Amino acid sequence: MTFFRATGSQGRTEGQVVTKRNPDGISGATPPWGAPDQGWGKGSRPAITMSWYAANIYCQWLSKVTGRKYRLPTEAEWEYAAAGGEENRRYPWGATAPDANSANYVASDDKPFVVVGSYPDGMGRWGHYDMAGSVWEWVFGYYGTAWYGEGGLNCDNCANLTSSWSGHRIRRGGGYKSAAGELRAVSRASDIGASPRYGLRCARSP
Repeated sequence: MTFFRATGSQGRTEGQVVTKRNPDGISGATPPWGAPDQGWGKGSRPAITMSWYAANIYCQWLSKVTGRKYRLPTEAEWEYAAAGGEENRRYPWGATAPDANSANYVASDDKPFVVVGSYPDGMGRWGHYDMAGSVWEWVFGYYGTAWYGEGGLNCDNCANLTSSWSGHRIRRGGGYKSAAGELRAVSRASDIGASPRYGLRCARSP
């Protein structure tokens, strides 16, 4: 992938300087740096095996090579898109429960990392594909239950910039191993590392 060739090993952890005496679990020729697609193929498939830091760097890299401004969406922005804005949809496509035609999730015969757009019945209000299922998507802010429940929903697309929960970042949308409940537009989870089930979706600013 062009991104991995151009950025080398950036994006492991925030502000880390890697030396021969200070390697981490993915410093060598191991996934994702050895085979970022985990053998599933690239092309039109989603980016996978992404830590939050790698996802954030990818959006910065994309900005540099295209001349347009890309970034990770805030949690509020991501949910607005997934819920169809003021329509407040339960799922990106509406209120109907997910099935094998609307999303790649645990009931879809365990098909990991399928081509983007393989579930057109699950398209969101503004033409977004795969906002429910396929791979989890990182968003910009830190995870925090109190912030989200008490203040985050009243913000104008703002993000939680205060680290809590041991620095966990937020992921949204569910993945191919997720149950139906994790595909809801309001469902949220957190983590700090990379996983073959974690990807990204960059937002483009005007």
